[in-house]
Amino acid sequence: MNLFWPAIRGGLPSHSAGMRRRAAGLAVVLLSGALAGCAGSTGVADAPVRLLGPSSEFHGTWLERPIPEPDVTLTDTSGGPFDLRRETAGRLTLVYFGYTHCPDVCPTTMADLASALRDMPKADRAEIQVVFITTDPERDTPAVLRSWLASFDTSFVGLTGDYATIRAAAKSVGIALQEPASKKGDYEVTHGAEVIAFDGAHQGHLVFTSGMSSSEYAADLHRLLGTVPLAATPPVGDATVSGLRVTDAYVPQPASPDVAAGYFTVTDSGDRPAVLTGVDADVSPTASIHENTGTSMRRLRSVTVPAHGSLVFSPGGYHLMIESPGRKLRSGDHVRLTLTFGEAGRITVDAPVTPVGYRPPVRSR
Repeated sequence: MNLFWPAIRGGLPSHSAGMRRRAAGLAVVLLSGALAGCAGSTGVADAPVRLLGPSSEFHGTWLERPIPEPDVTLTDTSGGPFDLRRETAGRLTLVYFGYTHCPDVCPTTMADLASALRDMPKADRAEIQVVFITTDPERDTPAVLRSWLASFDTSFVGLTGDYATIRAAAKSVGIALQEPASKKGDYEVTHGAEVIAFDGAHQGHLVFTSGMSSSEYAADLHRLLGTVPLAATPPVGDATVSGLRVTDAYVPQPASPDVAAGYFTVTDSGDRPAVLTGVDADVSPTASIHENTGTSMRRLRSVTVPAHGSLVFSPGGYHLMIESPGRKLRSGDHVRLTLTFGEAGRITVDAPVTPVGYRPPVRSR
């Protein structure tokens, strides 16, 4: 027997018992009906229907067919652009649409998520990102979002933008929104109340409806980390020009937002040595060649690749220093490196950002 939640009309609050998934026999859910009217509610029926299948393993609702994460760029709390897919690649990402002036369901949901993450093992916590997308962009400025989210967890990401873009992103995953409006002295914001979990490959597998407890979130997220793909090891970057070949290019996910390192191998198949004289990175205005001598770190103007030989940039030796990246670099992202080799010209290679501890495979040369 299939059960549906019909479109809810007439102000049923999202935290009521009727909005919670507790029936063991639930087979399908109509996401567009699960609306949260934090200051009053009106039925919105233009969101796509998504069929969800039950799973006894989860408190949330498992999607029989996962839905793709919204492909959208919004504005983060620093005022900069935030490409949702690019910035969340390789992590389990929880996306929620709501607004900071909400008196009940939004702060309750954020508080429960923050509590759940605090109770999880550190290794699990490091793999999870929470993204809050405002449905009230006129009032939820970057500064407002930053202050409000920090009261729950300083790692939570807040995004704003123009309403049409936000609504399209919500609609793409079956979350119904209605444009904020003033009515009878109340400021009415109607939005879906679901938290959607997307894996590192941008596929939504699990939906949490309103009323989930922090312990239920924690249990499901821990279990979900073991069932969905996160940061698959990306292929290292390769490029060839004028007898020079750059292989195994990668940038380890940096521990600090201020600096990142870059590694690669240069092979010269020609009869003359090649001189690497400079490097550029698309994420930074300043990138340079450095050498770790074991006792000190020194900056180099150039470095020579022997004829018919190779030069390896690796941890503890030669490396690139990428200073003040313009965005946070996470596993699954990419950095475009351009290496200048004197008379030989330039080689551009796409270097993936790799998980901490990654090393490129050993090749026979």
